[in-house]
Amino acid sequence: MRPLTLKGFLKRYLQELSEAKTIGIFTLAKLAYKDNPRLRYPLYLYARESGKLKIFNSARKLYPFEVANDGKTLQTFEYYQNKAENDNHTKLLMYNRIIALQKQKNVSNYRIYTDLALNPGNANAFLKYGDISKCGLSLARHILDYLERV
Repeated sequence: MRPLTLKGFLKRYLQELSEAKTIGIFTLAKLAYKDNPRLRYPLYLYARESGKLKIFNSARKLYPFEVANDGKTLQTFEYYQNKAENDNHTKLLMYNRIIALQKQKNVSNYRIYTDLALNPGNANAFLKYGDISKCGLSLARHILDYLERV
């Protein structure tokens, strides 16, 4: 998977914040001016990253607003940029807890994937070999919850 870039993140972030299906600078500047001040700094960053500062400045002449660092946009980017790595670490911690509970309660892999209606191949790859790529974070959480209840 390609690493997340700031420009790519900002495209999605602006669409999410504006609830618009466009990343047009003039359209977003109008929304930032009238209804949604949260768009201002991410819109500036997007214009800077995509080489559209001239268009952004033209839009600000029509819709004048101040641009100040919101402190959240870049933090959100860093969170999403490191999300996969953080999720893998969490899955590994859950895997260790799952294996300990499985041994303690003497629950087989077969019982886990039949009771939870899981894909046997992926479940075995995760449970038997510790392949965390075969299991999502929510599924690991689901297996852990199941073993804690049994």
